Amino acid sequence: MKLGRVERHGPDDKPEVSVADLRPIAPQMEEVTAVSWAGRSRLVVVGRESGGVQQLRYLQTDGSTSDAQSVPGANRVAAVASADDDRLPLLAHSLEDGIVRLPPGANWKTVVSKGSSPVYPG
Repeated sequence: MKLGRVERHGPDDKPEVSVADLRPIAPQMEEVTAVSWAGRSRLVVVGRESGGVQQLRYLQTDGSTSDAQSVPGANRVAAVASADDDRLPLLAHSLEDGIVRLPPGANWKTVVSKGSSPVYPG
């Protein structure tokens, strides 16, 4: 997975878009299946390392591991959503459990058994 800067050029009615300064964010992860912004310079990433199991991990935009608490894994996560506010729960779409949430300091709880693509407004 790589992170870059989106640059817009040209007139408003025909803008040109390019991505500059791509750099690896999660080079240790072989397969990234979902990602969400978790504040200004932090991401929550769902993926797995070579030969490993799926993990949810907070990463800084420079690729370093965030100092936030580790995230307990949910089953077969296909999508993830995080709010800018750490007091709000992490949301995920689990292929086994539906839409689940992870309140701070708690375990995953099912919100609805059917659904996909959880998001926070904004």
